Amino acid sequence: MGGKKKNRKKSKSSQQNLKVMAARYRKEFLGQIKYFFNLWLGENTFSMLPSNEVKTLYNMHFTPPRFIPAEGSVISKKFIRELQELLGMWIDNNSIEISENLPKITIYQFLTYYITINYYLHGLKEERFANANEVKERYKKLDVTYDATMKRGFQWLDDILMILGMMQSDPNKCYYLLTGNFKDIRVKKRSVYLVIWVKAIKPLAMDFVVKGDKRPAYKFGIPLQRAGMYWKLFKPPEKESFRWKKKLEIYIQSHAINRLYERLESIDPLLIRFNLYISFFKPNMIYENNYLLIPYVMDNVTIGYFMAGITKGKILIRTFLFITNEGTPEARRLKENTGLNKLDVKYLNIDKIRVFIESDIVKDERLKNIFIEAGCGGLFDLNLDDPDAYNGALKLAEEMSKYLETEDEKENDSDNEISMAEVRAV
Repeated sequence: MGGKKKNRKKSKSSQQNLKVMAARYRKEFLGQIKYFFNLWLGENTFSMLPSNEVKTLYNMHFTPPRFIPAEGSVISKKFIRELQELLGMWIDNNSIEISENLPKITIYQFLTYYITINYYLHGLKEERFANANEVKERYKKLDVTYDATMKRGFQWLDDILMILGMMQSDPNKCYYLLTGNFKDIRVKKRSVYLVIWVKAIKPLAMDFVVKGDKRPAYKFGIPLQRAGMYWKLFKPPEKESFRWKKKLEIYIQSHAINRLYERLESIDPLLIRFNLYISFFKPNMIYENNYLLIPYVMDNVTIGYFMAGITKGKILIRTFLFITNEGTPEARRLKENTGLNKLDVKYLNIDKIRVFIESDIVKDERLKNIFIEAGCGGLFDLNLDDPDAYNGALKLAEEMSKYLETEDEKENDSDNEISMAEVRAV
């Protein structure tokens, strides 16, 4: 009996808390509605609405869009929550213009207050209450830009959804298409929201024989939101006198994706995936050591390459090389300029991006110039949303300078030995 009483008390307490939260939310929402009503339509316009009209407006108010799994897509609640959090961040931090004479509003404000006010006023009849005619008259100056604002706002939303879809899509696991429009709305408990459908698409897998072992690879595409999946086709560049006549499908091995995360470990995986797809829109492919290299670009800076070959009539991406890894043009120039080989690069930990973002190399002009001359200078200028980037906290410059001095001494000793050998021969 005692347990039942406690549960009843908890239930009543929870219900009371929900009521308090709902009342607080209603007060805050209507406070914002009042602010924008008066800002857009003129001072004291909101006070013209009778209390029953305010209630009507609130009962049809718009809340932020919600993600719902599309038919046939099995998606976890955790993943949906992550999408909601990311969307919330994006719509809070991007703005649109509604009129030359009015302040910009965030995408969140557009999707909630702006649409709520316009939705209510579009349906308002002049005879509904005493001041309805005056309110409708004041609304005309906002209504003039309504179509253009709606177009801009939903274009922004489309762009955000495409970016989020790219950020969440792993080409060796699953692609996600996020789609929504103003016509697809739901009503729930005195509120209205837009539906964003989340469609999961598993990539086609195909087995390839690599070095005698059979390994799976996954068809590569770009999730383009409304346009659907864009399964990329590339025509490899000319090699000597040979020209490819047709475009080839792209397949990528899990090993390449794993290496991508490993070698760019200091960068947010969401940003890594987004730049992966951006890099594949119009890549400037090159050949190096008989392998096809597809640049991985961030902020218009090449920071690595996907190394690929052609087999079974497909472009097969086998691994990801950081820009200093052996097999890239920049690594070749670095070796030519300094003598640093594959083992040296690994020993100094300059085979991953972390050192360039976190170490004091960026503050050492001599060391910095060594990488600039090899074609790696862009690593020091990435636009990263990280206050600790390039602060030189990781102390490595002194050790690297000593190591390079040792390499120079070895090279000089080797040159001297050759000279003595020549003398003896004479």
